[in-house]
Amino acid sequence: MQVNPRDLISDDPEWVSILSWQGGLKYDRGLVIDRLERLGPGHYWSKRPIPVWGSWKTLLRVQDGKKMAAVPIYLPADPGIGAHELPALASSTRNFVPEITVLQRERNFNHPSWLYSAASVVVLMCTLALIAALAWGAGRINARQLRMGSEAPPRSPLQPRA
Repeated sequence: MQVNPRDLISDDPEWVSILSWQGGLKYDRGLVIDRLERLGPGHYWSKRPIPVWGSWKTLLRVQDGKKMAAVPIYLPADPGIGAHELPALASSTRNFVPEITVLQRERNFNHPSWLYSAASVVVLMCTLALIAALAWGAGRINARQLRMGSEAPPRSPLQPRA
């Protein structure tokens, strides 16, 4: 695989890999990750065959410093979200895009802007209610134990170190 311009990826990136997911082979968990080997500036090599058929989704991933980018290699058609197939070609030129646009291509931005904030507040309230219920229950258990005759163990004062 060739990356142009050749200096787009530094000499020491966090990773340059190919990720395939949502496929499935017999006796396989449906995930293939192949860290590419650098042969030279902008030139990388895969160590294993990569699935580019059926329901597999395959992309080239790069993290280099703060840059997280991807190039889709193969994406099947997905009528549920209106996405067309992006076929794997023997030779092609595709641009790097922000990784999240490929990993979450079904993500929909057609919703009211206040909805995310409202949902966050609901999750916060549920979390606080759960913590309060657990604290209340723990307090009741502790009070019951003390009423049944068991006493809290005596506390010893902290001894200063010599």
